[in-house]
This record gives sequence, structure tokens and C-alpha cells, in this order.
Amino acid sequence: MENLQYTGKRQPTPQEKVKDGILPYIPDELLIEAVNLSIVLQRPLLLMGEPGCGKTMLSHHVAFELGLNLYSYSVRSSSNLNEDIYTYDALMRLHDAELVRQKIKTDEKDLKKVNDSKNYIKYSELGKGFFTPQDSVILIDEIDKADIDFSDDLLGMLEKKPFYIKELNGVKKIKGNKIVFITSNKEKDLSDAFLRRCIFHYIHFPQNEHLYTIMKAHFPDVNEAIIKIIIKFFNKIRNKDLEKKPSTSEFIDWLRVLTACHTDDEIIDILGNDETIKYSGTLFKKKNDLDK
Repeated sequence: MENLQYTGKRQPTPQEKVKDGILPYIPDELLIEAVNLSIVLQRPLLLMGEPGCGKTMLSHHVAFELGLNLYSYSVRSSSNLNEDIYTYDALMRLHDAELVRQKIKTDEKDLKKVNDSKNYIKYSELGKGFFTPQDSVILIDEIDKADIDFSDDLLGMLEKKPFYIKELNGVKKIKGNKIVFITSNKEKDLSDAFLRRCIFHYIHFPQNEHLYTIMKAHFPDVNEAIIKIIIKFFNKIRNKDLEKKPSTSEFIDWLRVLTACHTDDEIIDILGNDETIKYSGTLFKKKNDLDK
């Protein structure tokens, strides 16, 4: 993967935003460095940070910039690695075998299909990501939702060890280079063995200059002075003692509705109102924060 390098500079055109649903993503230098360390060392990048900071979207942007397919898997509390890599449809095979036996299906290819177990194995997004021979980006989202056994079972996949499939009585080898992103909201601790195999990065809330660059990328037609005024007001909100501080994602939603529904002068008037915050439901997700 020595030729692959993430720069964070390739941003979607208006046409790509509509066609592919890709949004601008402005990483800082430390995050870019972490991605490239993951690529060079072929180790997964474990991302943490407050909800809405862009952990999940990073994988989309890396796949977009590098021109690779993205395979996304959302972890559940019931996640089991073997079951979530592939499924084997024994009932469909039994059904097809019965049709062949009754000579309802007589084509030679039908007989070959029934006699080969691999025709009844369906790989999940996670399985496709690991087993496709092409280089690919794999997102394992919110790994802390599952039991620690899931992350420990995943170690073999991350180290590209052959994966045993009992229905084939054999192994499936992992081919191609994989850029693996793993996100966590730290609901549960991960084992030291798992952490040792990862590159770690914590995405902090962006400082003013970086935040301005992010907002300008999302709202290129909005007056620069207005964006700076809104950022100043938003930072006052984040500096308050809140249970859940509004994130970058929530700020984008709030700025979107402000600029879509109001003129610049109206926005200045709205921000000058000390008694209420307009469209507060986009910013605050806890009743106590909303009351404050």
C-alpha cells in the first residue's frame, strides 16, 4: 500500500454530493497522520471522540479520496463474529435438493449447485470487506456495543489469519490490503491485546480556525463574517456546564437551518436574543441542557 496516501484535500464536487451522498470532511494534520500510519503499518485505526465528531464519516471520506470500496458494519450488542461474517442457508439447499430429487429441476447446473456448499453461503458486509481480493476500506462501527469476546475474536481477522468455514470444511484467506477503521464511544473497555494491535486516535472538538474551515466547506455561499459570528456564539454554548455539549455535526445542522431560513441581519438579531436560542432542538439533546 506504499502508493496509497490520504491527504484529506480531495473534497466532493456538488455533483458528487448529490450522486454519492459524500459530504465535505476536513481532517486536521494529526488525524491525517493517524490514517496514513494505519495504511503503512496495516493496523486498524481505533477512533474515539464525542458523538458527532466525525468518527464514522472519516472512513467514507478515505474511501472516496482513495477510490476504494467501503464495507460498513454496525456492531450490535448481540454481535457474534462467526455469525456476522457469513450465513449458511441450509433450508434453501434442502429446498433445491428436493426439487432436484423430484426432477422438477433437471438442469446439470442445478445439480452442481446443490452439491456445492459454497453456493449457499452469503457473506455479510464485514465478510465481503475482508474476503474481497481488492484493496478496500472496512468500517467497524461502535465496537464497544458488543461483548469483549467479539473484539478478541476479531483479532485473527485483523492479523489476516485464515478464517475457518465449517460448511466448506476449509478456510477462507484474506486477500488484498485493508484499511480498517474501528469506532468506539467507550461504553465498554477493550482488551489490552486488542488495543495493542490498533493505531489509536482521539478526535477532539475543532479549534476556531479549523471549525471555520469545516463550516466554510459545508456552506461555501454563506457570508464569512456570519459564520465567524455564529462560531463565537456556538463556543459560548459549548463552554457552559452541559450534560451533552453540542458536537460538530449538531453545529452543522443548526447553521444549516439558520442560513436557510433567515437573512444575515435576522441571524444577528437571533443571536442577540439572551432569553431563547432559536432552533434549540438541533443543539440540545438533554432536557436539563435545554432548560439551561
